[in-house]
Amino acid sequence: ATDHGIYLGVNSATAANLLDDFEFGYYTVSLTTGSGSVTVSGSYDQAYYHKIGSRVFVQGYIETSAESSASGTLRVNVPFAVADLTERADYAANACCFTIGSNNASTEKGNWITAVGGDGSVVRVWRNNGTNVSDDVGDDVDSSCILMLNFNYTTSA
Repeated sequence: ATDHGIYLGVNSATAANLLDDFEFGYYTVSLTTGSGSVTVSGSYDQAYYHKIGSRVFVQGYIETSAESSASGTLRVNVPFAVADLTERADYAANACCFTIGSNNASTEKGNWITAVGGDGSVVRVWRNNGTNVSDDVGDDVDSSCILMLNFNYTTSA
């Protein structure tokens, strides 16, 4: 029946071992910054997701087409609400996000990484230059930025 699930790895059924949610598809990505704005290209604005239980996997190729005084924290929306976990478990998301092709790539060296926290329906993007981690990645975004996304997180939905 559609309102049931599959019990995994158990001899007797318990709620903790019930897989009752599986979904996959595409969603439209939007980017927000602490101030200013970023426009995602309508031709490259879709990310693919897999939801298995409470775990969500996201991957995509995103391009920006316009930027207006973007600065501060860069956020990427996600298809399901981010779980508000305790301690630092909410940041342990096995997450990464790389940028290629930004006009600022030569001056803002380092890899972009996501920090998936209890921010609701977005993940925050940080920069790690090998020495420091900074959340002012919005300053790096311009009108011809490419983001290759591949991250996972725990959802509360």
